[in-house]
Amino acid sequence: MELTLTPEIKAAVGRLMKSGRYASEVDALATAVKLLEEEERAFAELRQKVREGVEAADQGDLIDGEDVFADLKRRHDDEFGVRRWRV
Repeated sequence: MELTLTPEIKAAVGRLMKSGRYASEVDALATAVKLLEEEERAFAELRQKVREGVEAADQGDLIDGEDVFADLKRRHDDEFGVRRWRV
């Protein structure tokens, strides 16, 4: 496969190689493709969760918004030990 890269992509790959993180253009682009595949999988999972949520909502299985925010605040406080935001 032959690819024509834009000047911006060529420059980005050049910077990555110059930093010493990648030995070749192929290494840099292979990592970029791997990250893109991971992102695509994550988006597919998110889309599936959204579909499931919409289906649940259509069936009347809803959670009160205030309960959701209270849970988020509790998780935040548990994680960080300090209240850093207000609603």
